[in-house]
Formats: sequence, structure tokens, C-alpha cells
Amino acid sequence: MKYFAICILPVVITMLSVGGCGGGLSRPIGYKPVYSQNFDDPKAIGDFEFSDYAIFSLGEEDDMGFSLQVSGKSNYKSPVRSPRVIALLSDRVFGDFTLQADIMQTGKEYGHRDMCIFFDVTDASHFYYAHIASIPDEVSHTIHIVDGKDRTSI
Repeated sequence: MKYFAICILPVVITMLSVGGCGGGLSRPIGYKPVYSQNFDDPKAIGDFEFSDYAIFSLGEEDDMGFSLQVSGKSNYKSPVRSPRVIALLSDRVFGDFTLQADIMQTGKEYGHRDMCIFFDVTDASHFYYAHIASIPDEVSHTIHIVDGKDRTSI
């Protein structure tokens, strides 16, 4: 089964919406969300599987609304070199999709304090991810494949 996932380093997700096929910066004609989450219900956390349940929580309401948050360092050990902080939207399968998410970094800036969006996830050693960084370098701001071995930028 293939899943869509998000990886959140010390970042806050306040709104997540996944819609049908489309492109561009605006919502395409006929756009229909197939999943939307604003994290205002404590049950929202149940939509996800986490690489390390101990570091994920739902945030209190603030000026941005409610949020999914990460705090602390993950103890997850990936079978191959890849991100270790993963929230996997686990009970839905998508084809082509448009993703809209409000994300915000919190705390001080440091290397690889980034956001990854996972797709075509088969298991912990087989997936793709887009690595979005506040400061690009040789392993960020790119798309990676993890295919039974350490990540490779494609």
C-alpha cells in the first residue's frame, strides 16, 4: 500500500488539505478536498502514524489556530539513511494530488531544520520525498528516492 506522509522537524502544521488532480498555485477548476485537517479535535492525531510517537502532539490554540507539533529529538532509527521524524497519513491512498499546508518553523535556526513531504511510500525503505529547506545545501531543496538503500537526490 502506498501512503502520503509529512515529515515535521521542529515545525508546526496548522492546516493540511489534500485535493484531487491539479496544478498551479491556485486551486484548479473542480478542486475537491479529499482530506482536510485543522487539528482542532484531539482525535485528529489518530489520522497519523508516527516514526516516534513520543515527540508528536497537538498544540494549543494560538493566533494560527490549532497545530500538529514536534518537540524533542527522535529515537527512530531508519533502516537506511533518510529522515527520522515522520508523520504518515496512514489510512488514505491518493493518486495525483494538490497539497496545501500552512507550516511554520519554531525556535532557533540550524542546519536541516526542514520540512519533508513524503509520497509513494511503500515501507520504511522505499519512498520518495521532497526536502524543503530554509537554507538550501547539497541534500536539501531537492527530491530524494529511498529504494532499499540510503537516500539519493534525483
